Amino acid sequence: MSIEQLINKLQDKTLENDDVHLKIPLGVKENHYFLFNNEENVKRKAGGLHSRFFDDCGAWVSGSSNTAYFLINSEGHLREIMRKNDEFGVVKRIRVDGKRKIDFQAFTDQPDLDSVITVHRSYSKHTKSSEYKRRISWLQCSNVAVAEYIGNFPGVSVHGNSTKSTRPYTRMQPASLDKVKDMVKHKAPRQVYQDLILLDTDSDFSSAPPSLNQVRNLKYNEKKMREKVTETQSRANFCDHIQTLASMANTHEFVQHVIHSKSKVPSVVLFTKYQIKDIQRFCCSSPQAFVTPLSFDKTFNLGECHVTLGVYKNLALVHRDTRNHPIFIGPLFIHGNSDFQTFHLFFAIIASHLVDSSSAPIIGSDEEQAMRKAMKVNFPKSYMLLCTRHLKANASSHLSDKCGIAEQQRKIVLEAIFGVKGLAAADEMLVFDYRERVAKEKINEHAPSFMSYFEKRTLAALRENLITHLNTSTAQSVIKWTNNNSESANSLLKLLTNWQPQQLVDLVLKLYDLVKGQEAEVI
Repeated sequence: MSIEQLINKLQDKTLENDDVHLKIPLGVKENHYFLFNNEENVKRKAGGLHSRFFDDCGAWVSGSSNTAYFLINSEGHLREIMRKNDEFGVVKRIRVDGKRKIDFQAFTDQPDLDSVITVHRSYSKHTKSSEYKRRISWLQCSNVAVAEYIGNFPGVSVHGNSTKSTRPYTRMQPASLDKVKDMVKHKAPRQVYQDLILLDTDSDFSSAPPSLNQVRNLKYNEKKMREKVTETQSRANFCDHIQTLASMANTHEFVQHVIHSKSKVPSVVLFTKYQIKDIQRFCCSSPQAFVTPLSFDKTFNLGECHVTLGVYKNLALVHRDTRNHPIFIGPLFIHGNSDFQTFHLFFAIIASHLVDSSSAPIIGSDEEQAMRKAMKVNFPKSYMLLCTRHLKANASSHLSDKCGIAEQQRKIVLEAIFGVKGLAAADEMLVFDYRERVAKEKINEHAPSFMSYFEKRTLAALRENLITHLNTSTAQSVIKWTNNNSESANSLLKLLTNWQPQQLVDLVLKLYDLVKGQEAEVI
């Protein structure tokens, strides 16, 4: 169909409803055109959505789309014009410095918009044969479109991504697609498919989903789309929260620093002056008084970032029932990255607030390598402790997973290292050296492949724990020290948040309430 015939057909005022199909007819379509109602796509375009053209020909490869503009001259003939920067004109080929160039020349008298005929066209080729083509055309001011099919129909093929099915693939009708999108939000794909098949009373079976897999795929794609939108919104919300916390750093006693580093998630340092005074009193007062370790642990699932919290025991208080000193929350660090540079910034801030203390604190943690490295750099005079529970768990895992040692042999080796009379329980260096020889004999006998790991990781850590025990005066023995205090505080935080991820500012305020609540109990 020529452009003149197309425009004449779409502008024909004598068209009747019988001439215009509600949708593109089903059946074989070869070298033929159809007029159909395009009102739904006109509304979609007005809402910024792309057009959807359904037929039963299978899958199409979308080609180009274009918009052309025409005027009717005084002789009644169509004249194509161009539009550029909201101006109409013509394109002429000119020569500049001996080279041919295309030049747009705007009309001096711009035509009235109502006199300009705007034609939209969409081109597609069939996936099975590029010789079979479809062209959809419609006017700017019309709700009727023309679908032209050119060539011989090659038949419907299986889906291009299918590896097993031989079933011919047909697209889902737009109305059915929208209905399925709504239903899969609340129902399983199989239930949606069965419901739509039962509800389909039209003789045109294609109004129902062609297959269960298409419903499943649609549910999956919709879920991914929602996750992408949620992630984008979450990022925007996170940025807003960081800005709020940056403002709070100037006014709120708990928010000390909001740290921005290149290519890293912003991090937040939280503590009060009262917490720092407590740490100086209970963790940094040696040798004048007994001290308690200041330990750190990283927790998860509290929000969009990790929370590393410090804990210590309040040596001025004793629990009425257990007769133990209560665990108090220390400095907190909210961070998205867990590398050395990130932890270094946090511990540098803590160290700067403890620089005038009587002694350096005893620092405890688990085997978080980046964290421990940052601790040692910022607290060079501090004695370090490493959780023996984590050491034992990691050693057991290495014996089983890396070395393939049987359970009975593992028990013998672990007993020599972590048992009641094992290496970790030694309280003197002579005892430690003797039990080290015993442990190595057991390892050589039952798990020789474990020796390298033991010497590099476990032995060095246990020796460092003993050195801390021998050179410090702690209120409670640090022999076989564990990071259980931090684990208990982590559980407290999770109960505080009901085990649900929190928005950043909400999390900070809840942590502040917890800290202030502990301060109020002392006062």
